[in-house]
Amino acid sequence: MFDMRPEYKLYKFNNFKTNLKNLLEACKNPKKAKLKWATSLARHLLKEDIINGRIKDGMDPTEVYQGRPEFQQFPFKNFKTNFENLMQNILLQFDRLQSDCDAFGHDLAIIEEIRRDAPVATPWHKSEARKLLRRDVEGGKHHQLWPIEMYQSEAAYREFSLEVFRNHIYQERDRLERKEHRFKKKQERSRHPAGIISQAPTRSEKEKRRKRTAKKN
Repeated sequence: MFDMRPEYKLYKFNNFKTNLKNLLEACKNPKKAKLKWATSLARHLLKEDIINGRIKDGMDPTEVYQGRPEFQQFPFKNFKTNFENLMQNILLQFDRLQSDCDAFGHDLAIIEEIRRDAPVATPWHKSEARKLLRRDVEGGKHHQLWPIEMYQSEAAYREFSLEVFRNHIYQERDRLERKEHRFKKKQERSRHPAGIISQAPTRSEKEKRRKRTAKKN
């Protein structure tokens, strides 16, 4: 066999002979991989059966052990210990889950009661403060007073925070400026905008222009 391949001759004959003997022994008596309970299919199936209610607390470990062939891949003594530990662990998790659900339901009931008793806040767009602020901004009051002074001038304003009120001052100011800008643009596009009619040429001036044009022609 040593002469069958040139690659074998890269090693000394005695070493090759020893390695060949060890390899043949390994092929005749292969070592079985040792099953680990933590990553085994048996543990997964046992946990699934407990959660689904197929296996209940207090059941005879022998009866459980005989229920699946995957369980019998482990010695009964080891399986019994693992079964009892897993059952206690799952029951503890169920108790914690029930405790968390009860606490959540209690807290949710308190929140719902607070919301039910709390006064309903009026949104800005439906409030009296919006009407008053629009009136004050159109009257130029925002140029005369600081935001804090305007805020303190009306009780309706104080139903909202100062920050919210200040932001709405800026919004109303911008709205008014856009409105004035659109009005000016509309005047410029108009056929007879205000102020232009008074500057229109008189009839005599029109005749003079017509005569000048005729002379040029």
